[in-house]
Amino acid sequence: MHSSFTGNGNYSYTLGNGTISGTFGLMTSEHVAPYMFSTSATYADGQWSETGTASAAATGQGNFNYTSSGTVGMSGQQWEVTITVSENGTDGYLYLYTLGYVLDDQGAWTLDTASGGIGGSGMANWFYSAGGDYWYDVGLSTVTGTLSEFAEDHMTYSYTTTDTAAAGVWIHSGFGIWTNHGNGNRSFSANSPYTTADG
Repeated sequence: MHSSFTGNGNYSYTLGNGTISGTFGLMTSEHVAPYMFSTSATYADGQWSETGTASAAATGQGNFNYTSSGTVGMSGQQWEVTITVSENGTDGYLYLYTLGYVLDDQGAWTLDTASGGIGGSGMANWFYSAGGDYWYDVGLSTVTGTLSEFAEDHMTYSYTTTDTAAAGVWIHSGFGIWTNHGNGNRSFSANSPYTTADG
């Protein structure tokens, strides 16, 4: 048995007086190898009973990615700025399991043993910058100035799991790493002469 899916699209969100827009993509794939099985039947007291074992391998993978960027404007009563935002990220996983089943005397297949695990990793980046002007009145004059801001954030992660089953009881263990770092700054300056109401 095999199944897969691939898709992509667009997304957007409003910021200030504009729109940040981007694209995304998605892919998944799953495969179960043909079952290998054996059964035996016995006849006693006028009734047939059947037992057996079966095995299969299940694998799968998938990934997701996105990216966007845009430049918009924002303003208030005493300021106006132009903002640029960009972001991107990915996420992926892969798994593999070997499964063992037993056929009981009631004719039902149930999971008996299993081994395998899943691994994955991803990252996300975000960038922001803004620059513009501000002003305010002092006395009879208007002080004007400029301002700027910058910020960024970066995140990564990875993980693995080990999964086993015995007599149908699962045991899970795993390990993961997550990191995040970022920085930012803000600056402004003004240098305008002004005159007070009394000169």
